[in-house]
Amino acid sequence: MTAHASRGGRGGVAYAIFGGAPPGDPTVLLQEGKALYASGERMQGMKAFERAMRNDTVDGGVTIPMKTRQELNYGLMCCHAAFG
Repeated sequence: MTAHASRGGRGGVAYAIFGGAPPGDPTVLLQEGKALYASGERMQGMKAFERAMRNDTVDGGVTIPMKTRQELNYGLMCCHAAFG
């Protein structure tokens, strides 16, 4: 999966390439992210939450239950708040 962004009028282009491996089970990644966050590894916890959220784009369908998605979003918000 590749995302493309252009900088309005300056001619610069940025590409973001996501890994080809499947993101994994969102419930497992949620628990992993919580454990990492609790142990002080905020960045690694955030990466686990983001990998889990990538499941929403697999095959173009929504694959994460609403409760799990809410917990993932809350975990991401906590990580961002911790970074200041």
